[in-house]
Amino acid sequence: MGGFTIWSDVMVSAESIPQSDCVGVVCKFERWECRASDRYSWDLLKSTVIPGIGRVEGEELRILEHYGYGRMFDIEFEVWQFKNFGLMKEFSF
Repeated sequence: MGGFTIWSDVMVSAESIPQSDCVGVVCKFERWECRASDRYSWDLLKSTVIPGIGRVEGEELRILEHYGYGRMFDIEFEVWQFKNFGLMKEFSF
């Protein structure tokens, strides 16, 4: 797997709670949304296996693109809700 970008938008609420000598805070996750995106391109330092053809180097893929047999493209996934409740539990400090 190569590199990709993860976008994350988190909303956390915080409420102060009085303690003996200071004020503590309880934090709660209200919403956590994520989205992944990537640009599929030919990496000169990598290769890929094409079934029925074999291993093809990045430079060879750029040549195929030059002659109209491929292209780079962007992909962006729809937003999804992060729901790992073990990580999203309330915490205080």
